[in-house]
Amino acid sequence: MANDKKFIAKNGIATTRNVLVGSLVDNNTDKLQVTGSTNLSGTLNVTGATTLGLLTVNDLTTLNANTTIDADLVITGDLTVSGTTTTVNTETILLADNIITLNSNFTTGTPSQNAGWEVLRGSLPTSSVQWDETSDYFKLISAGTDLGRIITTADEGSGNGFDADTVDGLEASQFLRSDVDDIAAGNITIEGTLTVGDDSGPAQIILNGTSQNRQIYSDSGVIGFLNASLNYAARSDASGNWIVETNVQAGADVIGQRFVDADNNTYLLNPASTSTLNTVGIDSDLFHNGDTDTKLAFATDDISLQTGGSERLGIDNDSADFTVNVYAPRYYDSDNDSFYVDPGSTSILNLLRVTDSAEFEQATGNPIRIGDGFGTGGSATIHKYQGDLYLQYNNGSATGNLRLGGGGTATSIYDDQNDSYRISSEI
Repeated sequence: MANDKKFIAKNGIATTRNVLVGSLVDNNTDKLQVTGSTNLSGTLNVTGATTLGLLTVNDLTTLNANTTIDADLVITGDLTVSGTTTTVNTETILLADNIITLNSNFTTGTPSQNAGWEVLRGSLPTSSVQWDETSDYFKLISAGTDLGRIITTADEGSGNGFDADTVDGLEASQFLRSDVDDIAAGNITIEGTLTVGDDSGPAQIILNGTSQNRQIYSDSGVIGFLNASLNYAARSDASGNWIVETNVQAGADVIGQRFVDADNNTYLLNPASTSTLNTVGIDSDLFHNGDTDTKLAFATDDISLQTGGSERLGIDNDSADFTVNVYAPRYYDSDNDSFYVDPGSTSILNLLRVTDSAEFEQATGNPIRIGDGFGTGGSATIHKYQGDLYLQYNNGSATGNLRLGGGGTATSIYDDQNDSYRISSEI
């Protein structure tokens, strides 16, 4: 039968023509062309390039030359590679095994070689994760730099043999703890926000200076500095007022709307408005703003009132000296205010001395009254009437007049009872 035909070669085949098995179609290239399943029970030696479809190997197979498999290769058993380098040129590697074993050929003895995996980074230094056999820990190598040990949760707590200074060169004592009281020996710079307190009570910062500690204290909207008695020495209240309990010494400007006496707030200094002060001490001058020539100048036991740079009134222990006219409705005797000078009305003087001349301009009914300068109880008045001058006297028991008049061109002295009797320069 046609299907029972077999090709059997017991002593070899020698031919220069292509040999076709399982097909009559010659590809005119390959010397041996096998179509369909082929069972080889002996040894097959192939020299040169060979193209295989589905290949099932049931026995030990040795490939002594480079072998290329263009289709998928399925290995149902174990794959053992005994060479020195295994290269996998693929984009994705999928492994069902959950543990990759490195150094699998080292099963006994003392290890001395590091192990790990490495990332090639082109022309840049490689990075890797390695087991450091000398130090017995995993470490990181980043871009060629050994970063040292990989820290894990097993390194937490005491007694684990892990020293923080192996990480960054700092001793454990150089770290500042936040869960307990601690001391920072160096400077601390905070570039963000520092919150002190828990919003449930007072908050404070203690300044541990030489000799005496001081505190910055805040509670209920008030913040300030405490004194040695833990009372506020200076504070800002909830309204923004700055309150100082003692003296203020400032080497620069002190700026505020008002400065209020802490003991009696009715006394205050308001630079832009009305101020109420008890006593003001001035060392030198008190001048009008913008006009330094108008001022009160002070010296020991001396006050000078000046305008335009010149003194107008000088007051010392002995006198008050004016250099300009003095205007007032009355001028009183400081020892006895019953004596006064009223230039526009009646004046009362004790003694008036005239060294040169005196001029009187008195109307009728407004005489010049002269008191008793000798203690006899009398008085006299001088008044002017119808062009004549009258001297009227009263000695207590009698009165009389002395009339001086200008009868004609001469001056006469008239009898006060009958002016036909007179003494005249014409008689």
